[in-house]
Amino acid sequence: MAFDLDPRAPLPTSLLGAARIECKQAEATLAEPTPAHIHATRKSIKRLRAWLRLLRPQLAGQYRLIDRLLRDAARQLAGRRDADVALQTLLSVRRARLIDAAAYRQLRDLASRQRRDTQRDGAADERATTLLRAAAIYVEGLTLPDVGESTLRAALAKTRHRCRRRWKRASADPTAEALHDWRKWVKHLATQAQLVGSRIGEPGVDPAALKSLADTLGRHHDHAQLLQGLEAAGLAGQPLLHLRLRDAVTRRQQALERRALRQGKRLLD
Repeated sequence: MAFDLDPRAPLPTSLLGAARIECKQAEATLAEPTPAHIHATRKSIKRLRAWLRLLRPQLAGQYRLIDRLLRDAARQLAGRRDADVALQTLLSVRRARLIDAAAYRQLRDLASRQRRDTQRDGAADERATTLLRAAAIYVEGLTLPDVGESTLRAALAKTRHRCRRRWKRASADPTAEALHDWRKWVKHLATQAQLVGSRIGEPGVDPAALKSLADTLGRHHDHAQLLQGLEAAGLAGQPLLHLRLRDAVTRRQQALERRALRQGKRLLD
């Protein structure tokens, strides 16, 4: 089910209903923690955190409580998801012919061992489920004041301002950290614009273009995670193989960085 607003319901009711449905969907999906379901659950959590930011002034103290529960749930699932993405990213590096077949096989074996280790941590799935259930209970008990369309427009404009500020920061100094921070706000803005667009008319941003930008930034981050993860798994002890992967990752990241900054300029300048 899409994360959107019921056009027939009053706006506060519709906003709360969307979040409650998303909470239930996230918990139900995680009941069978396959890689696809873990990915879907993490996406649900990101949508819910964007929803929280949209309504932060109206939620007062409840905002921090629910956001921390969702953040911690996502962290419990991060290891398994990162291990799956590492294998996919490594394959893309090989297909781009940035490493040879022999290096790819060595790196794939290392990444596969790392993935097997993360698959054994069933307790992390249980902790994530408990945290999601707690967040859902708090969301179920929320009430909203009479939120109007002008409130949503102002909140969306604030998110866009913060996203634009991080684009400028990343443009001036495109470190991996700056680009990743910018990506978070791009995803918040895309989710919020898609959610409220049907109720406030033209949101002033293009959710589809923002999602494309987030995807570019996400792949940049995936390459950084690939290198860091394999270094932690023992790659640093193989200097030549380490150098080959680091050079390949750097080349891919440079291309993705240029693309993301061009996309950002079109959307946010």
